[in-house]
Amino acid sequence: ALEERRKSTGKRERGTPLWVDVAAALTARWRSEDGVKHPLDSTVKGLMTDMFGRMAAEHGEHLIKSTVAYLTLAQTGLAELELGHLLSLQDDALADSYQFPRRFVPHVRTIVPATLVRLLDELS
Repeated sequence: ALEERRKSTGKRERGTPLWVDVAAALTARWRSEDGVKHPLDSTVKGLMTDMFGRMAAEHGEHLIKSTVAYLTLAQTGLAELELGHLLSLQDDALADSYQFPRRFVPHVRTIVPATLVRLLDELS
């Protein structure tokens, strides 16, 4: 009974205001000349999973997970500079910021500012 409910709930999610809002935010970045890049999932959870999966492929899994975790846990929000400092303290997230594309790692260990700006733009 629970599995049937999940299936029927998932089918009815397409077209709900939340689903439409998330789908619109995802497709707004598509260019008209590219056509449909990939099919949209019929559930909000599926849309969010696809979005984070694509972001992880582009920016690195550790960087995405750490960024989302810090933003979620910050009760009053984080300034971009504060988020950059926190991410710079994590070796895996820092490595991801230099991995795409491979860049020279400076002596001062800090996250690449342009990577953080691109990531925050995609999350907004």
